Amino acid sequence: MKKMNHKIYTRRPLGNPHRVWRQDNFILSTFAARGDNMRDALENCKAAGFNTVELGWASHKQAEEALRLCEELRLDLIFQDFSKFGGMQVGHLDHKLNVDEVKAVVDHIRPYRYCIGYYNWDEPYVLDQLEEARRQEDMFQSADPDRLQFIGAIPSYNDKYRW
Repeated sequence: MKKMNHKIYTRRPLGNPHRVWRQDNFILSTFAARGDNMRDALENCKAAGFNTVELGWASHKQAEEALRLCEELRLDLIFQDFSKFGGMQVGHLDHKLNVDEVKAVVDHIRPYRYCIGYYNWDEPYVLDQLEEARRQEDMFQSADPDRLQFIGAIPSYNDKYRW
């Protein structure tokens, strides 16, 4: 039997050399933090071994509570305040986000050490959503390049996906 040579490859951002996101650990994440008792949910996630919480579709109240609790619990957060940015398939803000709105979100998030990124969009699947998701990602990337820009794209259960 031939011995396998293990190699560690340097991570190179795909496509865009200006994207500077780096991670030094495996991200095990969950959406399970938007219930009526978020403290219990987050404490249970951490106890179960999750190291990151994603806030897709979070209301403003949920997003603010998650920011505060994740700092207290030292649990990484991929942030979304659905009242301010992002989208989920057919649900999204009625207007196109502008640079000033993005900067306001980034300025608000800046002091939170455990907020590691932005949940920009969940499962965009038609052209205007794909374009807006990318536009939002680019604005956040420009305003806060050290944080992850996250778009979920898992179309396995939606027969409307054609890309």
